[in-house]
Amino acid sequence: MDGPAEEAALAQPSGLTLDARHDFLYFVDSETSSVRRLSLRGERHVETLVGTGLFDFGAQNGAFSEARLQHPLGLTISEREIVVADSYNGRLRSLHLGAKRVSDFDDGFAGADPVCLPFGEPAGVVADGADRLLMADTNNHRIVEFRRAARIYRTWAA
Repeated sequence: MDGPAEEAALAQPSGLTLDARHDFLYFVDSETSSVRRLSLRGERHVETLVGTGLFDFGAQNGAFSEARLQHPLGLTISEREIVVADSYNGRLRSLHLGAKRVSDFDDGFAGADPVCLPFGEPAGVVADGADRLLMADTNNHRIVEFRRAARIYRTWAA
């Protein structure tokens, strides 16, 4: 349930990322397969961006109101969007705040080494500048590096 921070209902909040410039704390609420944010300016308020409830999940891109995730565990804010570790769908997803749309982050990326796809329950994700993203590929026991400009990914640590 959205609303004032003290009254909002959360269901397994897991990952956090801070947008200090706009005074928002973004988080994934894993059990409701949602991405939510807490406004930090003025009266604190919780708002759901993607996701509708406990049993509404899937792997659907599109408008925030139609998109579906499944048990996301982590997220990061980059210069371009919010990137979500969509764990049970085995992929990274991009939330484009201006367009209010969800897409697959890794569309068009090619593996720089012979690695298994899909990813095995990505859990943590962090943006390191505009060009690099790192992801914890939990069930494949590795850290994956994405290079945006080159459109490649590789195992960074295993």
